[in-house]
Amino acid sequence: MHQLTLARPKNNQWGNYLIQQLVDSGKYQVRFEEFPPFQALGRRRGNLKPLKIDGSLVVIDDWDFAHPTSRLDAAFFDQNPFYRDIKLILKVQYSQLDKPSYPPIPIEPFLIFPRSTFKLGVFDWQPGGDLIAAFSGKPWRNRRAWIKQMQSMSSLHLVVGNPDPSVQEPYYDTLRRCTWGLILKGKGPGGKNRRETEYLSCGMPLALNYKPEYPFPFEPGIDYVYLEKPSDLNHLDQIDPVPFSRRSRFNYEKYFSSQGIVDTFERLTRKHLKTGSGDNLPGADGCTPQRSAFSLPPAGVMGGLSALFHLLAVTHFDLL
Repeated sequence: MHQLTLARPKNNQWGNYLIQQLVDSGKYQVRFEEFPPFQALGRRRGNLKPLKIDGSLVVIDDWDFAHPTSRLDAAFFDQNPFYRDIKLILKVQYSQLDKPSYPPIPIEPFLIFPRSTFKLGVFDWQPGGDLIAAFSGKPWRNRRAWIKQMQSMSSLHLVVGNPDPSVQEPYYDTLRRCTWGLILKGKGPGGKNRRETEYLSCGMPLALNYKPEYPFPFEPGIDYVYLEKPSDLNHLDQIDPVPFSRRSRFNYEKYFSSQGIVDTFERLTRKHLKTGSGDNLPGADGCTPQRSAFSLPPAGVMGGLSALFHLLAVTHFDLL
């Protein structure tokens, strides 16, 4: 069993969702230590989450843009000598467009995490809905032409703004009626959106106007329909959604579910850290092992962490 060394969480940002999945998986002996605070990164230093796997230092960057990873330069390491030994960065909003500004440290794109208010797998998508799609989200500049196109389509349900958590059931009912899970690009060059995981969990076929980068194959025309321009929305009713729904179910189970997130994390750390096979890792045939019971650290430590993670989850601030 690998050893997972964590700092106690101090905020409710995305990276803690991954950490929660690792803790809950039962695959790690969990211990805690105080990591030195990041210097000279401004208010985005909280978006870097350090942890250790078998003593190797890994950092999660869960912000929307190239920074704070892009600011890990020579001056940064002069002020933060402890972090000179970073072996791997997992960047949620990774983009090849930002690559020239990244430090010479292995960086892998990681998974987008769902909103805390969305019940994953709340329904099982079926074909034959009376709506082409539904969209909910903030009317950012890069979305305005798309929203204008949607306003002219009677078969597309449009809500500008995020669904109110207190009226989630009507939102789920609307999604059940949709032929496609329509998602528009979020902030930053990477542009991933929380609805990717949410819609995948329900088996919805995806239609995206961006190409998210992941550490596994996720291709337009196979895993989702790529919408290049707003007028492409008019052609969604001419595409068979069923093969894309099958891919959504496959991708959720293999990569985006709680088990998939842990397995993906293990594959990446095994690739870059040479941590060995460990216990309960997926075999060459791709089979996923049963989770083992969680191995508690010294009395009282884990209970406090679980309660804190739960508090962070229910107070999670949804941006997308």
